[in-house]
Amino acid sequence: MGRLIVPFGYPIYINQIDVNKKEFECVKKEKYVTMENKTAFYTENKKILNSKNYKSLKKKVFEELEIYTRDILKIKKHQRFYLTSSWINKHEENHFGQRHSHFNSIISGVYYFKAPKNSGNIIFNIEPNKMPFSPTVKLDFEEHTIENSDEFFFEPTDGLITFFPSTLVHRIGINKQKELRYSLAFNFFVKGIFGTQEGELII
Repeated sequence: MGRLIVPFGYPIYINQIDVNKKEFECVKKEKYVTMENKTAFYTENKKILNSKNYKSLKKKVFEELEIYTRDILKIKKHQRFYLTSSWINKHEENHFGQRHSHFNSIISGVYYFKAPKNSGNIIFNIEPNKMPFSPTVKLDFEEHTIENSDEFFFEPTDGLITFFPSTLVHRIGINKQKELRYSLAFNFFVKGIFGTQEGELII
């Protein structure tokens, strides 16, 4: 089983799964277009995991989702998660990802097909007004820890997969390598019965 890290009260799940060489060859052959901000490329296909080329990976993503939602977060099985979108990002040297969160989804994640060293950390942030102390006073700390920092990051490696709440703001560091970085991004929404009596919602 992977590990859970909880910066700012947000549960981030991290694990490692093997990269399928055949699937990675398909990744490199996909049709890519330039992002609007021109900081990276992504696949024209935004439902990439529905392709038969990634059947094995899709199965593994759902298996890891089950661990995150059922074993760790303890979400009941009558609330079912389904994939809404998935696409592959391709980052060349000096490419990066701007700060953003994911709309119209509940859980988001990333899987790294290829992540050379120093090709860009994934960096999570919390807005100043959501920190436990007043943003009008900047406290000085002896050291920055997961409990007092407004930023948390880790360096991805080939085969790393992570899940996190879609509302969590994050960005991707600059790729300082000449090698390409390839990552898969995906979003999930949920359906089922939520709440009871006058507060019941059925989606």
